[in-house]
Amino acid sequence: MMRMTLDDAKAEHKAIQISIAEDVRPVTEAELEFYYGNGWVKMERLISPQLAARMLELAKAEILDKAPDDVRSHDRGVWHDVYHLGRDDHIEPFYSLVRSPVIGRNAQLFMRRDIPVGMHNDMLAVKMPGGTPTGWHQDFPNFPLDRNGLLTFWIALDDLTPEQGTMHFQSGSHKEGPLGRRNLGADERGLLDHVPYLEKLYPRSEPISLKAGDCTVHSCMVVHGAPANLTDRPRWSYLLSCYPGDACWTGAPHHNFNADAGLTPGQPALSPRFPIIAQPRG
Repeated sequence: MMRMTLDDAKAEHKAIQISIAEDVRPVTEAELEFYYGNGWVKMERLISPQLAARMLELAKAEILDKAPDDVRSHDRGVWHDVYHLGRDDHIEPFYSLVRSPVIGRNAQLFMRRDIPVGMHNDMLAVKMPGGTPTGWHQDFPNFPLDRNGLLTFWIALDDLTPEQGTMHFQSGSHKEGPLGRRNLGADERGLLDHVPYLEKLYPRSEPISLKAGDCTVHSCMVVHGAPANLTDRPRWSYLLSCYPGDACWTGAPHHNFNADAGLTPGQPALSPRFPIIAQPRG
């Protein structure tokens, strides 16, 4: 059987774009309530196993066929990252997934505001066997936005076990607000070393297993990390990050939110670079 190439995927763009709506489900009320209280939630079968299998096939082609360029594709030994397969490269089915109105509406409900939702980033994140854990951190300090709301859909493209390095969360820690960056300069400690009381106040999530198509969604404020991949199998995952369209760019330097994207300090961070995937409902 011939392996699907990225050019083959682009040729199927229209057909997949029409059918993908059947492969993504809306969030439930129970999942929303869990997210509001804990800052994260597991969504079983956010996308169909068939769609996850298709994405995994193409993800493997991308990793195997494309040399890292240190801009859009990175090879850091145990980490293989490829950015913007959907947002910029328009490769199906990633393209239709990142623009899915179901994903957009889910994000809007998690944000709890009737606002536009921008699709900030999509990323193929593969954690290879071996290496070191992902340190405890918040996502918010990495973004020059003036308010809360940014979140990430972390989708398993294959069946994943805790031994492969699925994420852990300090449940409820999103209520603390911004806690600062980690690993600054020569300081290689994680966030929990800087703010040790978090472990006493907020319980750590149990180890998480994910089937292909399952997802965790986490707030940019929740403290999270991941152990090393202790197996002989890569951990295949695909990430979508969405941000609230009422958030303003602070003017701080950033590789994505910047003047090149047409942004103005103190004004909403809306740009053609970031597709709007949900509109206010009024």
